[in-house]
Amino acid sequence: MSSHPKYKDEESLDFDLGVDEYIEKYISRNSGPYSLHTPVWDLLDRGGKRFRPLLAHLCCKTVRGKSDPMITSLAAAVELLHNMTLIHDDIEDNSDVRRGKPCIHKIYGVPLAINTADFMAVKVFDMILSNGVDHATKVKILQKIVERILQMLHGQAIEIESRQLKSYDVNLAVEIMKNKTAALVMLSSEIGSIIGGGDETQIQLIQRYAGYAGLAFQITDDILNLVATKKYGKEIGGDLREGKRTVIVSHYISNSSESDKNRILKNLGKKDTSEKEIKKMISLMEQKGSISYARQLADFYLNCGLYYLWFLPDNDGRKSLVKLSRFLTRRTW
Repeated sequence: MSSHPKYKDEESLDFDLGVDEYIEKYISRNSGPYSLHTPVWDLLDRGGKRFRPLLAHLCCKTVRGKSDPMITSLAAAVELLHNMTLIHDDIEDNSDVRRGKPCIHKIYGVPLAINTADFMAVKVFDMILSNGVDHATKVKILQKIVERILQMLHGQAIEIESRQLKSYDVNLAVEIMKNKTAALVMLSSEIGSIIGGGDETQIQLIQRYAGYAGLAFQITDDILNLVATKKYGKEIGGDLREGKRTVIVSHYISNSSESDKNRILKNLGKKDTSEKEIKKMISLMEQKGSISYARQLADFYLNCGLYYLWFLPDNDGRKSLVKLSRFLTRRTW
């Protein structure tokens, strides 16, 4: 895990649930084909927030009143799935940097990167199938995984299509986030609530909470990519160089004159855009109120998500979910 200055609510949240140690039982660091195992650990060892495993743990704790030993293994599978999607996304987006280092396909080449991601995907199902939960629960979890993977693929297809059509629309940006980032956040919460023995109403409440929380998390990520300090640990303005259709960019394009639009569009998606030009683009979006709009939208989605939590048992699990949610939108990394 990366070391970052902590937001006060993060102090009481345990992000280290032994997920990496569990993944290592299935993908060894020191054995197996180099071309499969080494790229996996290259990516995993770069850190990341690891909030999805914690989310699964807390959702289980909320509906049951305590956690379950099975959660770590299942949460590890979700974290591996998340990292698998990053490799595919980086190839499809032609990205250069991931977590402060060259993307996996930039180091090992596209063929090995694709093969590594496919290997990780199969290992996700291997980890689920070998888990000790009962058969009916296992089938339910596998059905959720398939459902959310299909949703993420749908979201990626929308995003790729939007680039080809040169579409910039806030509603479209939200639709992409809902089907990509939010889908995996929902999966984590669903697995936690299923293992916790939640009834259908509780699972639906947690699913709705997680969907909104996922949107708030992604919008916050997009804001940080433009205005974060060096503590952020990523390339500031990298989303602009990659031409991502974020809520911020979409809001700016939708509310600007042709001349103002062109000041952004002429450099959007260009890898060689200078740092000076990136700062100018960010300044234009600040002046237009696009970044403030995104902050307000993230807060709105967060509050929508928190609303559904109030219908769940009032215990330590729910209190920690509230803390995690607020951290995800107030963080600086």
